[in-house]
Amino acid sequence: MTEIGPARPPLATIICIYLIVTAFIPLQVMWILIWGWFHSIYNYPPILLHSPMSWLMWTLAIAGAITLWQMRRVAFFLLAIRYTLSLALLVIDIPPRIAFFHRMSAILPRSVADSAMRASVASIAAQWLLSAAIIWYVYRITPPQHVSPELADPELTT
Repeated sequence: MTEIGPARPPLATIICIYLIVTAFIPLQVMWILIWGWFHSIYNYPPILLHSPMSWLMWTLAIAGAITLWQMRRVAFFLLAIRYTLSLALLVIDIPPRIAFFHRMSAILPRSVADSAMRASVASIAAQWLLSAAIIWYVYRITPPQHVSPELADPELTT
């Protein structure tokens, strides 16, 4: 006997593809490739998985995409964990970023350094908002896990 889950909306399919792509290529690198800022690619971490945390983030993204494809509520929890970890990593990375922008403002004209800082902050905020919107959407479209009647507490059902 097979269990038929709810139909997957087209936006969920797009989110699955987005999660798979951004698992392998970080969004910052995508923005560099889209806007042609090849001269600044050395400021970003390498694309390859180089630390246990990047392996964990990659695994959570792939697992979240697979479970979202199957329309399971576990996708929400996996993506929420990934979001929380990325938020923590970004908060930890704030002091080195500020130091980098201070060094950049000492070398480059103020208008260039300020525009680079604004672009960096805007891309981080956009990434946070997009991830939060995806998590909220996944929570809304995935059905909650129901407890089977055999496992339910008989005192609560009567």
